[in-house]
Amino acid sequence: MPTHRKDLPRVYNIPGEGLVCEIYCNGQPLLFDRLGLESRIVERRKTGLDTGTEEQALQLLNEMQG
Repeated sequence: MPTHRKDLPRVYNIPGEGLVCEIYCNGQPLLFDRLGLESRIVERRKTGLDTGTEEQALQLLNEMQG
């Protein structure tokens, strides 16, 4: 569960790209579209890493894209 405000995913509508979600990884902001988030979740699960923030971001994108 995110503990800091900056750890919460943010969604942006970027012209030519559509909806993307910003998440922070090691203090650096990263932008992902839906496919990128799905890939990141799969890769992190394979290595046993937490996917909570990515799953929350994916849920936000899915809700906004309807």
